[in-house]
Amino acid sequence: MKCKDALLLMDKVIDGCSTPTEEQMLHFHTSGCRACKRTMMMNRDISRVFRQISRPEPPADLEERVRARLAAAASIGSRRRPPLRYAVALPFVAALLIALGLSLGRGGTRMQETLVAEVDKAEDAGDSWKRPVTTPPLTAYIRPAGLVTF
Repeated sequence: MKCKDALLLMDKVIDGCSTPTEEQMLHFHTSGCRACKRTMMMNRDISRVFRQISRPEPPADLEERVRARLAAAASIGSRRRPPLRYAVALPFVAALLIALGLSLGRGGTRMQETLVAEVDKAEDAGDSWKRPVTTPPLTAYIRPAGLVTF
């Protein structure tokens, strides 16, 4: 297994989405490759820290407040219609937001591609074990959340 294949497998193994064969292959590779072993240990540490962070609890009356606002908005909306220009612009704004979300959601793959490219450069030079592992900032490891999380 090459280092770039190992880097692509690491997240699957850490998240528990891999097969036992893939785990064995990654373990075998990391037992002989110091750079990948350090990267694997760092990724495990980051995952462990993120699992320990508690999720914020929503306020107890959140559902009631949302329902009240929706009811108020529905009663206001029935009395007054928005101008036509907003109705025409809405699909374009929605498409822009979707495109923006898709481009921002690829942060993790760009990080993996960067790491794979660095590993390829080191392998081509023939002395990958001599070079230190460089890591992107912690924000590159954060997975994008959904639009609505409660």
